[in-house]
Amino acid sequence: MKKILTLLLLTSLSATVTFCTKSGDGGNTDTTLLLYVVNNSNNQVTETQKNCLGAYALANSCVAGDEEKFNPGIGCSPVTIAKTEETLAKPTGSAVATADLVSASTAYYKAVATCISGAISKSITPCNLPQYKYARAPQAVSGAFASCKTVNVTYTKADNTSATLNSVDASSALVF
Repeated sequence: MKKILTLLLLTSLSATVTFCTKSGDGGNTDTTLLLYVVNNSNNQVTETQKNCLGAYALANSCVAGDEEKFNPGIGCSPVTIAKTEETLAKPTGSAVATADLVSASTAYYKAVATCISGAISKSITPCNLPQYKYARAPQAVSGAFASCKTVNVTYTKADNTSATLNSVDASSALVF
């Protein structure tokens, strides 16, 4: 019964997102986040995935074309997040301890979203305005999100102390 109600809710949400667009918009909507919710409807979205989905929503606001957008279905999947955690745990420089991986990966995706927000809030060329949008996701990575190649990620360790990962490539989190 719960699955039926969830399916009905998602169907009505899909209809609302698809048909309730601004006049003159031509019905172009980004349904990748909705597809992620439908495909992962077990309602067990983690804090890390929420931050990842937010980053993808921001990133896709800078891509005009429908041909190649950032894909949260792959980029925010548990498998991809686990690979990110493996990368953060590698002993190159300052590796993250196993007990701190969830906190570090959550902070990582927050850093990705913060970096993307910076590209959106540029005073002269904000990438989410139609005249500054990119046709494809790879163009946005090399253009608006080029500064995301090196960010610092600060997270809270299991012992309630802070740690920082310096010069992390946040743009590598964006899958298209």
